Amino acid sequence: MPASSNGSGPTPPSGPSSAPERKGAPASGGGASAPARGSLAPWRGWGLVAVAAMALASSWNPLGAPFALVAGILVSVIAVRRLLEGGRGRITAVALALGAGAAMASVLVLLAAVGVGVRQGEKVEVEARTPSEVRKALDEAAARSQEARARAAKELQQLPPGEAVEPAPPKDRERPPARSR
Repeated sequence: MPASSNGSGPTPPSGPSSAPERKGAPASGGGASAPARGSLAPWRGWGLVAVAAMALASSWNPLGAPFALVAGILVSVIAVRRLLEGGRGRITAVALALGAGAAMASVLVLLAAVGVGVRQGEKVEVEARTPSEVRKALDEAAARSQEARARAAKELQQLPPGEAVEPAPPKDRERPPARSR
């Protein structure tokens, strides 16, 4: 081996070598081994499980169900691809089950939200008011507030013409400073 220019000893030969030079790869060049220390490879399956669990947790709500449906389908597709490629079997299978469950639960929630599966003649939990019921409720509210509205109209009529009416400041904080023009 040639000596190095600084005199510290022989230098390794440069050029192609038969040993793998990948970070974390085994130095012996043969067979597969566990991932290098500090590698994220063992945690990749758990990321799918976490996303699938979040999708399943949000699938019960009609507002979150569309997002859970998309996330559940994507996790299921990724999990199936990983299983076919020989990925971590148990963790990926758990992610597949959770993702598929989230997608199915989301579909059921969305169908129930739009009324699919409700039988005709069956009592609905929240019934829409008829126009006559709405009119009656509004008339009752107007009767309850009639006195206050009449008093406010009388006070406005007593103001001199052209006087600006400022709203009262909120009671829980100080009034902001007036803007100068």
